[in-house]
Amino acid sequence: MIIYASTTWLSYAQYGTSLYYFKSQLYHLSWGIVVFLLSVKSNPAIYCRYARCFLVLNLIVLGLIHIPGFGISAGGASRWFGSAFLRFQPGEMLKISLICYLSMQLMEHRESMNSFRQGLLEPIVFLMISAGLLLIEPDFGTMVILFLITFFMLYASHIRMRYLIMLASVAIFIFLHSIATSSYRMARLLTSLDPWEYRYSSGYQIIQSIILLGSSGLFGQRGEYIFFDLNFLPAAHTDFVFAVLSEYFGIFGIVSVLILYMIILGAGFCIASKSVDYLSFYLLVGINLLLGIQIFFNICVVSGSLPTKGLTLPLLSYGGSSFIVTCWAIGVMYRIGTRLIKS
Repeated sequence: MIIYASTTWLSYAQYGTSLYYFKSQLYHLSWGIVVFLLSVKSNPAIYCRYARCFLVLNLIVLGLIHIPGFGISAGGASRWFGSAFLRFQPGEMLKISLICYLSMQLMEHRESMNSFRQGLLEPIVFLMISAGLLLIEPDFGTMVILFLITFFMLYASHIRMRYLIMLASVAIFIFLHSIATSSYRMARLLTSLDPWEYRYSSGYQIIQSIILLGSSGLFGQRGEYIFFDLNFLPAAHTDFVFAVLSEYFGIFGIVSVLILYMIILGAGFCIASKSVDYLSFYLLVGINLLLGIQIFFNICVVSGSLPTKGLTLPLLSYGGSSFIVTCWAIGVMYRIGTRLIKS
């Protein structure tokens, strides 16, 4: 319903039908269900065994999207691989690959993780290659997520603090350098600090989102005054779908969704704390970080607290790759949880 409500006019203007994006998301939903069921039935230890190969393959595909004929560009970024009829985002798949790889690495080398050469060097190299390829796209938001996931998964493995400080210092330098050397990233940062100063340019989208959040009321808008009927907020079905939720369901809808997210994340961390093997523990830590960070960043962007990053809201935003990745994550969480209960 949220996808349909936020894309009616856009879909009709682009494709001559108000149902294009709605039908497309139903297609993504069907694939998401398939992936969820597969992840529930599959033993994570089997595919995590080949996580390094998957990660290398993922990085190769991530590099190929910059070659004409392989990559698909949209919104000034080359983030999609495939054709106009079948495409996916390697950056989204990279999140899975990295989490599985780190989980396997931390499990196999848990006795030597405090040795930089034996335990940390390879993960850091993979992380830096990933960051470089993502910056070329550009996909700054995904790069930030990968750094945060890596940092906190390493923290959960109890490695030496000096290595964490070193990684954090390198990450901060890369973030600041990426912002300082990019005019549009700097513009986004300045806009988030004072969107009203840029209300007719880069601040327009954030201001519209804030207006919708503030005018939704307890149970949302009703009838002819719903702003999305006039395409009030650009890209409402992707990055700003939380504002659509607010507009249609008000504070009640926002609180309900936040409670559901908290239940999912709480269950994930609870299962992780009771895991009987290291692989399950690290997988669940990575998955919960992935979901939690994206939820936090997306809501902060919609409320104007952080610069726009192009990050979707798990399970609610329009999109195929991100939705399928989320279904995989929840499927793994469900499998590990049910096995834990049975044991």
